[in-house]
Order: sequence, then C-alpha cells, then structure tokens
Amino acid sequence: MNIVYISDIDFKENSAPKIHVLEICKNLKRLGNNIYLLTSSSKQNKNYGFNIRFFGKNLPSYLNNLFFQIRLLFYLPLFILLNKINGIYIRQSPLMIVPSIIGYLFGVSCFSELNGNIEEEMKELNKPWLHCIICRSVEKISYKFSNKIIVVTPKLKKYLIKKYNISNTKIVVIENGVDSDFFRPLDKRSCISKLRFNPKYKYLCYVGKFTTWQGLESLIISFRLVLRKFPNIQLLLIGDGEIKNKLLDLSKDYGLQEKIIFTGMLDHKDIPLYIGSSEICFAPFSKERNKRMGSSAFKIYEYASCERPIITTHPDFVTKNNCGLVSRADNPLDLSKKTLTLLSNPQLAKKMGENGRKAIINSYSWKNVADKINKIFILYK
Repeated sequence: MNIVYISDIDFKENSAPKIHVLEICKNLKRLGNNIYLLTSSSKQNKNYGFNIRFFGKNLPSYLNNLFFQIRLLFYLPLFILLNKINGIYIRQSPLMIVPSIIGYLFGVSCFSELNGNIEEEMKELNKPWLHCIICRSVEKISYKFSNKIIVVTPKLKKYLIKKYNISNTKIVVIENGVDSDFFRPLDKRSCISKLRFNPKYKYLCYVGKFTTWQGLESLIISFRLVLRKFPNIQLLLIGDGEIKNKLLDLSKDYGLQEKIIFTGMLDHKDIPLYIGSSEICFAPFSKERNKRMGSSAFKIYEYASCERPIITTHPDFVTKNNCGLVSRADNPLDLSKKTLTLLSNPQLAKKMGENGRKAIINSYSWKNVADKINKIFILYK
C-alpha cells in the first residue's frame, strides 16, 4: 500500500514519540509498503530510510502545529492524488483534525492512533479550558472519519467507547514495542565500567520524563528506605521535565544528593548502558495515571528487552509475563518492600529479567507491532 503517516512530533528531541513514529515507518516499509511521513517538525539533515516532508517553522509548538493543519488542508489532497495514496495513518494529537476529513472526502482509508488520554493530559498540564474543549472536538471528528482506531492499552479503548460512543469493533488494541536488537542484554560490570561508575555500588534505574504522573516523588522517598538495608546503592534518574527542580529539592531534603544521580537527557544510544548497569528498573506511575490510561510505556519494554527486572505500579505487562513486581501506586513503603525483595533475591531478579526478554522477542518488538498494523491495512486495501 501507499501510506502517508501524519504526525506533529518534534524531531529535534530523541523522545519516545519520535522513536515510535520512526520504528513504525521503518518496519511498515520492511513489509513492502511505500511510506511517506509528513510532520510539523523542522527539517533534520538525516537520512531515515524513507520519504519525509518537514513542515515546521521557528514558532511556538502550538502555533507550529496549527499552521501544519492549515498547510495540510491544501497540500494533502494533491499529495494523495500524485502519490496514489490509499491509506492515511494519523498519530492523534490535540489539533490533528485535517487528515481524517481529507481522507474521508477523497475516499482514502484512515487509521487513527491514540497513545494517551489527550484531554486529561491537557488538564494536567493546566492548559486553558478552551484548549481542552478544542481537543475533545478534534478527537471526536477525527475518530468519526477514521476506518479504524488503534490504541496502545485496553483502558484507552474503554475510554473512547464511553467518551465518544464508538463501536467496540472500530477500536483495536496494539501495544507499543521496542527495538530488541538495540535494547539487548549487556554485561552489568562492563556497563558500569564504560560509564565510569563506582563498581562498589549497585544501581537502580528510572528512564523517562519528570512529570507529576510518573511517581518519581514516591520513588525517591522509597529509595531512602531501601538505603537503610542496602547502603551501597545509587539511584539513576535519567531524563528531564517540569518537576526536575522539585525532585532535586526533595533529594536534598532527605540528604540523598550523593546517592541519586540526575543524568539529564541522554543520547538515545547510551540508554542501554544505563539500564544494563542496573539491578532493577522502575516505572512507578501514579494512581491517577494508571486509572486514566493503563500502561504501554516505552520504558517498560526497554527494561524488559535489556533483561532487567521491573518494579511498576501497573500490573498488565509484568504480571502477564512474570518479569517484575507490582507495587501499590503512590505508596513509597510498598515500593521499598518490593525493591528489597528483588535486591535480597538475585536469582528471582535474574529469572524475571530473562522472562521479560523472552516476552519482548516473542510479542513486543517493533517488527511484531508493524505486522499487526499491516494486517489492518490489508483489510482496507
């Protein structure tokens, strides 16, 4: 099929959304599709292995994405005709309304992909109420004109059915994936040596955004409790975000400045080393976040692919694949108990890590994700 993938992610950042888009495009092309990516990002001088059109300008992101929709209104119809496009794949976002309407008018099959509860995320980021209303209207229209809607968790499917009265058969759950060749098991001591960490310490790891719903405050508080039994441990917090200063202050309040390493944003190629150096990896989402959308977080798949045991507050992946422990959300005491359990039982931790890697290879690689999406395309070819 000739597929145009439309997204307003920023290619300047090595973010999870960017990785998602690139991996889907790359693997759909591998399956014999002609893939074109139209994005609101500014131009990047890099060969990604498939056709990309960059529409971004040096504007605030909201305005940039608004102008992207306006340009698509005129550009996309001609692009569809010239390239004989028979499928439009849309990464849904607050302003992404034009592609599904154009697809409907031109008789082209449309597939919308939803990776989170957009309206609730806007509220958590304290966006104006008008912005939230616009998001709701955009989603409703986009889904109406889509042939299929792809979501990454069962909870998101239930949310869409209830919120927009969408048919159960119109929504398909396809969880996220990971590059299992890039995120692979590495020798722990070798990783510690390459990163020039102190080999006398053991390391725990979190990778991702520093936002309120990631549960990082609970993680820091729980870490203080873990140190009472295992004093030779350091916590790696990898990433950045709006609550970083708050987390820095919290670590100082508890006297943990020497025990918690804030790495900042890292080059994507270095992340497997940090995961590989760690005994346990964390995804301690808040209760509210779990209630809102469930979990198909990249970090969980990356941890598992690197053969490291996981402690998380969301049960789906780790329980199904027996690759970690589930802690109660927003509960530092329970989180510390689960951490101590794995630190005290290295054989259990090792076995859980092996189970996670096996699950990734069998079901959660980007190749598997693209295969599932391609089967949907074939139905509408």
